[in-house]
Amino acid sequence: MSKITELTIGKVVEINEQGEKVVTNPGKTIKGKGSFFFTRKADKKYKSTDKEGNEIDGVSAIFNDLTMYNDMALIKFWDCAAANHPSLEVTEEEIIEEIQKIADEQGTAPLFAGALEVFTKGFYKDKVDNQDFMMQLSVSKEKDPEKKAELEGNIEMLKEIRNHVANTSITQN
Repeated sequence: MSKITELTIGKVVEINEQGEKVVTNPGKTIKGKGSFFFTRKADKKYKSTDKEGNEIDGVSAIFNDLTMYNDMALIKFWDCAAANHPSLEVTEEEIIEEIQKIADEQGTAPLFAGALEVFTKGFYKDKVDNQDFMMQLSVSKEKDPEKKAELEGNIEMLKEIRNHVANTSITQN
């Protein structure tokens, strides 16, 4: 199994009279890629607020949901990836149908692996690295020992989740 880094929406394959598979509609291909278009759509549709009232930008919200294997994050990810291809006019419903098809055949692990790769390489790599640095900085500045221990525990848990995701991604290849 491999990482899924592209979705082809609406592809139709039929069997001709000779029993051969023939593509009668090539569909619309969306590449999973970080970009300014992705970021703009993510911030418009998916930014959120945490329990302390801090605003979380859309890209970070999607990344965090992906690391927690939240299935809805796959839809958000591909919806934002579609912003890189405005001429395709892909709907969220079409994305959901294609993700469902893949999930039914292969499970969701290849979808998560492909989406998370976008955040660990390329356009968003520095953003993720900076997010990690800021978390470490907040631990070092925390004076309350209980809060500091909680933050350290949260960072350790995040590292374990990311290691699991990385190992899953490696075994998928």
